[in-house]
Amino acid sequence: MAAAETVVVGNNHLAGYARQFAQRVCVIPTVVDLSRYPNRRRAGGSETIRVAWIGTPVSARPLKPLIPVMERLQSEHTRLSFRFIGAGDGFLRNGLRAESVAWSEQTEAGLLSECDIGIMPVPDDEFVRGKCGLKLIQYMACGLPVVASPVGVNREIVEEGRNGYLASSEEEWFAKLDRLIRDAELRMNLGKAGREKIEGEYTLEHGFAKWQEVLQGGGHGR
Repeated sequence: MAAAETVVVGNNHLAGYARQFAQRVCVIPTVVDLSRYPNRRRAGGSETIRVAWIGTPVSARPLKPLIPVMERLQSEHTRLSFRFIGAGDGFLRNGLRAESVAWSEQTEAGLLSECDIGIMPVPDDEFVRGKCGLKLIQYMACGLPVVASPVGVNREIVEEGRNGYLASSEEEWFAKLDRLIRDAELRMNLGKAGREKIEGEYTLEHGFAKWQEVLQGGGHGR
């Protein structure tokens, strides 16, 4: 990094590290091709309310401490189910009303758009603080309200009470998911705000414009 003219990173936590070595550091967040993500506008009416998670079997580990919360929510809401995309089959043995779906680039956006809420529980450690919040960006691109751990870039992507909620304890996870499950209009409003945030900051077009500035020598490190 010290030998580079410019260092590009995905979030402000990584930028703070890079500034120890580089004089010019630019932050370009993770972006998505919004045209691939169907916008879920329906506020309710489905027999099932689906809570979505997407990732890999390794990144699914933080879901396990939330299993009691999920079970409690399902005892309160008989229409509630969970969709785990890319997590493997381990969560199907816990008595949850859930489905485990294989991940693929071709199907991920469609599978998410069929859901009602997106979640991103993570531990507060250095590795996670370096992550760039792709899960949240994907959920919001589909117009889903989100609940996430208040770690790293999650604090920037999630605007409390506007496009989703942050939750630290089991009680907070239960209370905020319960609120969203019960209120279809709230889900619609938060999901709409989330989609608008992605449209304004996290699209391929925004990322491309920032990369143009970097490669053409314009813009300033920050």
